[in-house]
Amino acid sequence: MQMFDPDSATPHEPAICYSHKDPIKEDGLISYDGIDYGAGATGYWFLHTLGEIVTPVPWPDWLLRH
Repeated sequence: MQMFDPDSATPHEPAICYSHKDPIKEDGLISYDGIDYGAGATGYWFLHTLGEIVTPVPWPDWLLRH
């Protein structure tokens, strides 16, 4: 998934809101060599905010063991 859109008017700003909750539909193929391979199978990306990742960690207990 491209977080930044180099072809937009603001290429250095994220093209997708970090707190976006709905799945992001992607029809294009991911290309690592820069070649446009056209459309591919539809895929869905889900963003997870740092708070959603870190909050469930039981910090005091985790820190005591590590």
